[in-house]
Amino acid sequence: MKEKDGSGMQILNFHISHFIGNSMLDNIIQLLNHYNRISVFLFSAECHSEVKEAIENIRTKSTFAYYYSVYSSDYLAEIKGDSRYFSNVNEFYKIMYRDSKKIFKYISKHHRGLKKSSINLPNMPYINEEFLNFKPIVSNVLNIYKADNTPFISHHHSWEKAPLEIRWQIIIESLESLDEIHKSWGEEKKLSDRFFLPTLILVFPYHHPIIKKALEKRGKNNYTKMFNAEQNDDYLFGIKELDDSEISLEKLKDEANQITSTQIEVLDGITFLHSTFQFSPSIRFPIKSSELNSSISLVSLGKKNGILTGKHPYKAILKIGKKLNSVYLKDEIEKYLNNRNGQILVISDLPIEWILINNIPLGFITDVCRIQDSNIQGIINNYSAFSKIRFQLSSISVKRTLVIFSDDDQDKIDFMTSYNLAKSYQHKLGFGIEIVSSIIEIKKLIQQFDPEILIFDCHCNFDKDSLTCYLKIGNEKIYPKDIVANSIAAPIIYLASCNTNPNYDNLDKLNDAFFVSGALSVTGTFLPINMTKGTLTYLRMLNLLNSKNERSASGNWLHLVCFTIRTSLIWDARIKSLEELDRDLTSEEHEKFIEFLTQLHNFEERKTVFKSLVEKGVKLSENLKLTLSDTNLEFMYYNHYGRPDLIMFKD
Repeated sequence: MKEKDGSGMQILNFHISHFIGNSMLDNIIQLLNHYNRISVFLFSAECHSEVKEAIENIRTKSTFAYYYSVYSSDYLAEIKGDSRYFSNVNEFYKIMYRDSKKIFKYISKHHRGLKKSSINLPNMPYINEEFLNFKPIVSNVLNIYKADNTPFISHHHSWEKAPLEIRWQIIIESLESLDEIHKSWGEEKKLSDRFFLPTLILVFPYHHPIIKKALEKRGKNNYTKMFNAEQNDDYLFGIKELDDSEISLEKLKDEANQITSTQIEVLDGITFLHSTFQFSPSIRFPIKSSELNSSISLVSLGKKNGILTGKHPYKAILKIGKKLNSVYLKDEIEKYLNNRNGQILVISDLPIEWILINNIPLGFITDVCRIQDSNIQGIINNYSAFSKIRFQLSSISVKRTLVIFSDDDQDKIDFMTSYNLAKSYQHKLGFGIEIVSSIIEIKKLIQQFDPEILIFDCHCNFDKDSLTCYLKIGNEKIYPKDIVANSIAAPIIYLASCNTNPNYDNLDKLNDAFFVSGALSVTGTFLPINMTKGTLTYLRMLNLLNSKNERSASGNWLHLVCFTIRTSLIWDARIKSLEELDRDLTSEEHEKFIEFLTQLHNFEERKTVFKSLVEKGVKLSENLKLTLSDTNLEFMYYNHYGRPDLIMFKD
């Protein structure tokens, strides 16, 4: 529903809120005081006394506040007949239709020029219930209607009854239809694909075996049943294994499907929320697990024959990428991804940055950011932050950057090398540098400096007992709980540390702790990185951020940071030259390499660059050639959490 004033501007918004903790009730009461806003409250925790009190406030203190709960409870069962409660999309639209006259009358008191004709509500029914049964396309259909300003009309046949073999065709059609709308807008403004295509959202639900073990350890056996339910390529559920022979297969299937269906329903809803920032197309792939676990376990920090113990980690990355491709990608989807020049948000616990698209890692072809799907709280928190905060970077952002070094005896020489490198850039760029030995020092520095970008150049280690990563600052271990307790954050966090976000073992993630403390984007690493090269990479990133031309060419923070890391290949060339030729790059080699790097700005040319690295190498001179084995794919070790694609530049 849209209400517009005489100028055609939207004046009424739906405010979707997710609250936990002691401040929930105060926040709800504050929101209920907005005279010009419909409030829609989503409760994603099981109902307790505080939620009950919050719902009572919604029912008694506001005429235009509505609520929905993901979970059922005895209390919710009592109030399902309440006029403010809805349990599905259709019920919500019926409520909006029912209350539209009252809403118009109330809102029109505060907005002159509002006309009844500006309320865009079609006649009932709004959405064909059968059409919504094929849930993977719901988000795209809703966004097509919204972007095209088309009412929800019941004229579609039932996708559920359609032959299974056309389901992927339907998904492709919904993606292409939404892209076509954006293309028409871009052509009007004469923009290139990268600037008019919105971020594509890819969702890969995954039953993480580490989470299953943790649930079993805590006695949550009821929830572990969902790990038996997976989907085939046509989104039909099946049972992959039966752990208890005393449980009937049918009973297990019903219970597992019920739990998993609720999980996917919540994931679909949150995916739609994230899509509304840009009318983004999305694909939610079938939920898989058992055929992936052995490949994904290669990145385990404790695996003896894993990726970290081999001589050529890049081979293991390509192996995992090939497996992900074979499990998930239909030919038509791979073709769509290969041809689409746009950024990507991945919602998954899997390293989808590594999935091969025509034998090239997705994260090399395009800019990818991510949010883990196992932490629903984190996905909602990130959506909520960007719906309330419009943070932008500018020409002064480099000077508002603070780099933290650890006063650490371990690898003292290497850290001093990195520190001296940073000092050599500081004079030109003007960012702050501090060596610290405790979290209290970091907290004080953040309060004094108020950074826009906070960079940690320190060790990160993994606690196998708690399955948690921690930053090593001096003699202190800084765990996620410490980050939250001390409010350690800035809008952008950059962790130049080893395996800050291991993909297999980690449950309690550093990224989520920074999100809770107020961060909008966190760049970290899947695997250990070279210390000196890691420092040089973020220094080059700050140098690019300081350039108005680079900010303009990038468009948003995600592209700038991905381009920086993708072009860190230059350090691989310099290292090889120093090690094998005992010299730095010549001016001719450097010039040749810069030409090579400029190709990485272009979507199509990146594929050519990668194939050159694989097949024959990039020839810089008669004596120097760079191949994929020289890089070890270290530029694929990084990941970018949150929505850096939504962080723009002011100038």
